[in-house]
Amino acid sequence: MNKIVGALSGLALLAAIGAAQAEEERGMVVGVNEGLRTIVLDSGETFTVAEGVPMRGLRPGTEVKVSYEDKDGEKVVTKLRPAK
Repeated sequence: MNKIVGALSGLALLAAIGAAQAEEERGMVVGVNEGLRTIVLDSGETFTVAEGVPMRGLRPGTEVKVSYEDKDGEKVVTKLRPAK
């Protein structure tokens, strides 16, 4: 019984770690709203940029790579950098 409980606990931990991993996407910025801290990429996806992540100089036409986490259905950018 203890082995089953331990195995299930391990699987639950792995699932939680996987859910917290950041995802990445590349694209061209087509919209920026610094007041709402949002950007829209040419894929049509809208991202909310987390506080502390600089948006300075971000303009439509800029190719970017974003790292983000899905938080309650909202894509929250944790890292924003020029695409290389």
